[in-house]
This record gives sequence, C-alpha cells and structure tokens, in this order.
Amino acid sequence: PACRSCHDREALPIYPRLAGQSARYLENRLRVMRSATRERTATQQIMMPIARRLTDRQIAELSAHFASLQP
Repeated sequence: PACRSCHDREALPIYPRLAGQSARYLENRLRVMRSATRERTATQQIMMPIARRLTDRQIAELSAHFASLQP
C-alpha cells in the first residue's frame, strides 16, 4: 500500500505523520521494522511485512522524500 494512505495528514491519528521527519530517523525505523522478529505494537504488525519488502535504496528514497515535505 502507498505510504500516504496511512501517514498523511488526513489519516487516522494512530499513525505517525511522516512529512518533515528526519530522513535518518525514518531510515532507522524502517530498517528496525524490516529486521524485527516480532511486533510489539499493532502498528508494527502492519508495518513489518511492508518494511521487509523494501530494499535499502527504497528505504533511503522514501526517507528522503518524506523528509523533504513540509510537516
């Protein structure tokens, strides 16, 4: 699914907004979710399978994109 479907300003408030976040922070979070062996929260349960499908390059590009947006 597209990132914005859960992470833009019109999405449910339980999902974090990604626009304006630090690229380094976003990359780290995606890599942690990609390598995690079990979810600890309901949102991690959603994100872990998505993160596992992302390459390092895709993670870097997504992170740079969201970091460049106005919060």
